[in-house]
Amino acid sequence: MVDLTHDEIPRITITEKIIDAALAIERNVQVHRTRTSPVDTLSGIIGEFAFAEWYYGDWRQNEVGETQGSPDFEGRIEVKTSVFPLSERLNLPIREDYAKARTPDYYVWCCIDVPSRSDKRILPGREVAIVGWATGEEAHNAPLMNMGWVGSYKCHLTPVPDLHSMDKFSI
Repeated sequence: MVDLTHDEIPRITITEKIIDAALAIERNVQVHRTRTSPVDTLSGIIGEFAFAEWYYGDWRQNEVGETQGSPDFEGRIEVKTSVFPLSERLNLPIREDYAKARTPDYYVWCCIDVPSRSDKRILPGREVAIVGWATGEEAHNAPLMNMGWVGSYKCHLTPVPDLHSMDKFSI
């Protein structure tokens, strides 16, 4: 289980090259029906880049834009990214409609660690914390609730402390 005060959380620093690459493909991968904030698509791309950097050692070794309708990596790993100040009060959110459509083997939750809830700017130098993971089954068995102010979508919410730490992610 993840303990933000004691566990070593992998962090990837967002560079200008990462932002430029993400902006270059943002329009091609944006899904308007699932967009709930102006940074959803950009943060999702950057989260996948950060996971690729941690997992493969190269953020360019990603499958962004090639996996629509299936998990983000190797057909088994789905990366979910949020933009908030990192806190144990946050959750890995899995939208109900997504959970009904597919069950990846693993979900990895990333958090673009911003200074405040109201400052969602994704800037060079900010960090992506690769916080933890859950199996698809664990994530889909999490309680189904409205997520914050987003009343139109229900999500399975796995609290950060219930995630497995990334040092135990060996598939």
